[in-house]
Amino acid sequence: IWQIRNYIAQDEYAEAAGLIETLRHDPLFPDRLQTELDEVRALWFYKQEYYDSAAAYLQKALPDAQGREETARWEYLIAQLYEKSGHSDEAKDFYEKAVRRTLNPVLEVYGRLNAIRQNRSNEKALDDNLEALRKMARKDRYMNYRDIIYYAAAQMQMERKDTAATMALLLKSTRV
Repeated sequence: IWQIRNYIAQDEYAEAAGLIETLRHDPLFPDRLQTELDEVRALWFYKQEYYDSAAAYLQKALPDAQGREETARWEYLIAQLYEKSGHSDEAKDFYEKAVRRTLNPVLEVYGRLNAIRQNRSNEKALDDNLEALRKMARKDRYMNYRDIIYYAAAQMQMERKDTAATMALLLKSTRV
């Protein structure tokens, strides 16, 4: 597994793939190392920009995460990978899992913002997203993150091509 990491670090993907396949089909490969192999496979796919496969293998490697915070961080990474590959529903699910698990307020805020952002199916969905952000900004719990929340809302208004609302939210973000 360490050698696979070395190959990946040196951009020798063919050698890494060969070793991954050798270990994958080795009947003597210990089951206890399977999640570590899945983790390096996720890295291998990520480095080659196959984000959906990277997400799937990182998901299989989740049991290897050390503790609650690392698990939440991995879930957030899985969500980002799914988002990058265009799988909004899976991305939303993993952002929400990360939010439920984390104790880190920054990860929670960004997880919530990104989960809200995944719902872009129609105009009503955008309205719902903006309303969710407004509610979030009113809560005392998120007082220190209001600038980020208003900025995210401004980005959503920019997608709608609503310049006036975008400018108002950007100014509000700056004031906060």
